[in-house]
Amino acid sequence: MPPGSTVAVRGTNKPLSWQQDSPMQYDSIAGHYTLTVEIATGFRFTEYKYVVNGVFEFLDDESRKAMFNEQEKIALADTFNTR
Repeated sequence: MPPGSTVAVRGTNKPLSWQQDSPMQYDSIAGHYTLTVEIATGFRFTEYKYVVNGVFEFLDDESRKAMFNEQEKIALADTFNTR
C-alpha cells in the first residue's frame, strides 16, 4: 500500500462490522498490516473484506470467509483484492 494509506477490515461478526472500519496497524519490521480480533460466535466461519483508503476490495464480489476450527486461534495471510 502507498505510504499514508489507511487499511482496515469490515465484516460480519462483532467486533467486526460492515458499517465501521476496524483499523489495521502497519508492522514496518515485518512489512505488512496486522489486526488481532477476538470473535465469540457459534458459527463455523465469518465473512470479511479489507478496506484501503475507504475502498472495499471485491466490491461486486463475494466476501472472504475465515473458517473456524477447534483451535483457539487462527491466522490469516491475505493480499488486498487478490484471492
